[in-house]
Amino acid sequence: MSWIKKLIFLSVTWLILLIAFFLLMELILFSFSKNPWHATTKMNLIRDKEITYQVKNIYESDQNFIRYKRNRFGLRDNCKHPSDIDILTIGGSTTDQRYIEFESTFQYILEQQLKEKIDPDICISNAGIDGHSTFGHIYSFQKWFPLIPNLHPKIIIFYIGLNDANFLTEEQNSFDKIDDKTIGGFLKQFRVIQSLIRAKDLLKEIFFIQSEAYAGHIQKSYLREDYTVSKVNPASEMLTDIHAKKFRVRLKKLIEFSSSYNAKHICITQPHKYTQSIEGKLYGIPNVFGNKFSGLDFDLSLQKINRIILEECDQASTIDLYNAEMPNNFFYDGIHLIPEGNRYIGSYISKEFLDKNLQSFLD
Repeated sequence: MSWIKKLIFLSVTWLILLIAFFLLMELILFSFSKNPWHATTKMNLIRDKEITYQVKNIYESDQNFIRYKRNRFGLRDNCKHPSDIDILTIGGSTTDQRYIEFESTFQYILEQQLKEKIDPDICISNAGIDGHSTFGHIYSFQKWFPLIPNLHPKIIIFYIGLNDANFLTEEQNSFDKIDDKTIGGFLKQFRVIQSLIRAKDLLKEIFFIQSEAYAGHIQKSYLREDYTVSKVNPASEMLTDIHAKKFRVRLKKLIEFSSSYNAKHICITQPHKYTQSIEGKLYGIPNVFGNKFSGLDFDLSLQKINRIILEECDQASTIDLYNAEMPNNFFYDGIHLIPEGNRYIGSYISKEFLDKNLQSFLD
C-alpha cells in the first residue's frame, strides 16, 4: 500500500472514530438534557453558584475581590422564596452587575430604601443576565421564569436599552431564534457544541478574558480629548430607524409577558458616557461599534429606543436615568457603574418611585 493510500486510510479511519465519538457524546448529553432547566443553559444563566471575581483591575475599591452569588433559581437576591418577590428587575449586564458586591447593587439600595419608606417586608430580586438584550429577556419569559415556582412579582422593572442600541449586532443577539439556518446555527443545535461554548465562556470567566469592544468589562476612563467625533455616520439614521422599529415589537412582547404575570411594568432608561458636550457641541468616542460608528451613532440609536420606551411603557411608568446628570467617574467603562454609581441610581430610582406614586403598583 502506497503512503498516499495509507494516509487516506488513516484519515478516513480517524474521521469515522471522531464522528462516532461525537455521536456517543451527543447521546450521553441528550440523556442528561431531559431536565427542564437544560433549556436555560444556552442563555448564560448561572444557578446555585458563588463565584469570586477580582475587581482591582476594573475599578478602585477597598477590596480586591467580590462575591457573586446566584441561587438555585438563577436569581440574585436575599428573598427567602420566589413567592416573596415583590419586584423583579430584568436587564443585561448593568442590571446583573456581576463585578459589584450584592450590597452595592442598585436593587439592594432600592430595596433598603423602600423597606424604610413603604414596607419593611418588601423584597426585590435581580434577574439581570450579562449580555442580554430584549432577545434574551423574551427567552427568559419563555424558558426560565416558568421554571421558578410561585414567581408572581407585583412589579417587573425593565432596565433596558444599552444592549439593544447596538444596531450592528441584532442577529448575533437573537440567540433564541429557532430559524437560524446558518452553519453556526446548525452546529449550535448539538449539545456537544453547546457544552464546548459553555466551557469556553467558563474559561473566560476564570481568567477574566473580556472584550475591549462595546459593553466589555474593561476599565476605561475617558478624558475630554478622547471625544473627537463631531458628526453622525451618514448610514446611522436609516439603520437606527429600522432597528428601533424591531425593538418596539420586542418591547411590546415583554410588556405582554409582564401582564401575563398580572404584574405592573416599570421601564428605566439607561445612562452612558460615549458622548460628551464640549462648549455646547456634542462629541463622541470613535469606533464604539467599530466600522466607523462612534458614540454619536450609539447615542442616536439609544435616543430612538428611549422614545419608544416612553411611548410603550407610558411616561408615568418610566424612570428616565438617561437624562440624569451623572459624573464620569461613576463609570468604569462606557456603560458600567462602580459601586458608588450603583448606589446613586438605586437612590434615584427610589426617589422617582415615590414621586411618581409607583408604590401603588404594590397594592
